[in-house]
Amino acid sequence: MTVAWKQTALDDRAGFLARALERATEASDPQVYAAALDRDDRIEAEGDALDGVATYLQGPLPDSRLYPTGDGLFVILYRRDGNTVEIERVFPSRSNWKPTR
Repeated sequence: MTVAWKQTALDDRAGFLARALERATEASDPQVYAAALDRDDRIEAEGDALDGVATYLQGPLPDSRLYPTGDGLFVILYRRDGNTVEIERVFPSRSNWKPTR
């Protein structure tokens, strides 16, 4: 089984890093960005590990699943397509990311 990161998920992660860089620059604290890079590495590692059973919580979209990261700060939205796990989005767990019905 393989894991594919869709562009939307990669854009989500890039957005988190861009905002962290802005905060680090405003605060003159490079540790803010270093911590964000470390967290992004952990998100990537946890997403890549979804190539196993990959049957976590039912997601809000048809055939979607949710995986809360180990630190509880992010939620990975993914789908299974045959032998591929497609990671579609990465959301902060404290955001209002669920679509309205």
